[in-house]
Amino acid sequence: MAYKKATNEAPKEVSKVNDDIEQVVTIKEEVAEPEELNLEKKVTIKNIAGWEVGFARIEGIGDIRITAEANIKLARSEIIQQVQNGNRLFTGVAGDGDHATLFID
Repeated sequence: MAYKKATNEAPKEVSKVNDDIEQVVTIKEEVAEPEELNLEKKVTIKNIAGWEVGFARIEGIGDIRITAEANIKLARSEIIQQVQNGNRLFTGVAGDGDHATLFID
């Protein structure tokens, strides 16, 4: 989930200046608030292999080919579909990312 930063102000510390006056110190903290995820945004995919790789699109028509050690831009929604469908170029041999051929930047 993507986050945007917001500022949250709250008194954190109270100290006495003298018997009649108390000083309140306010510390500003940056708080992460959820931002809506745009699935159509393009993300860079790197082929870390020394050979060309390719796979069929799930969300569209056609194939995707990535030449050796090259980068392409691919929609987040397509990447999510490929990973959920077990494309070993993304998930690796055991499905946990080990020995994957494509790197999501």
